[in-house]
Amino acid sequence: ILVAVLSLFILKPELTRSIIRMFPKGIGEWLLKAYDHFYDGLHLGFGIWQLFLTGVVWLGALFAYWIFLQLDGSVALGWNSVLIVYLVATLGLTVTVTPGGLGTFEAVVSAVLVAYGYTWESAFLSSIGLRIAGTLPIAVLALYTIFIDGFDLFGAMKMKSLLSEGRDERQ
Repeated sequence: ILVAVLSLFILKPELTRSIIRMFPKGIGEWLLKAYDHFYDGLHLGFGIWQLFLTGVVWLGALFAYWIFLQLDGSVALGWNSVLIVYLVATLGLTVTVTPGGLGTFEAVVSAVLVAYGYTWESAFLSSIGLRIAGTLPIAVLALYTIFIDGFDLFGAMKMKSLLSEGRDERQ
């Protein structure tokens, strides 16, 4: 469903704008402005390679969770259980009021692990380990992007300021 919605957003901008205009005025204007900003920024780095790297990060984090949960000394979980832990952990990072999901991540991951047979103490320690293990694929891809793909922070900041002024340096 997510891929279908993103495809609609990217391939059918006028249809997307028409759907957004159906929302109440205040929310619709905000959504339209956010969509236009999203759509205008697509040419800055959206492509097959970026989608591939995103998939690698997600699968890498899931695999890191699986490895960690096999070696943490508690209950050995299967792929389905690890996927549930990963999805709940991602939700715990996303839906939070604290920076970086501090506390929320550990609470939701611990609760799921307890449901799978962990003690509260081992579940909490495993949630801290999972936070560290989950950042490894992201760190590897970030290093790749910086050193191999040639990410230029100052160039990206310059492009962002040009876009906010309504100009594109490539024009």
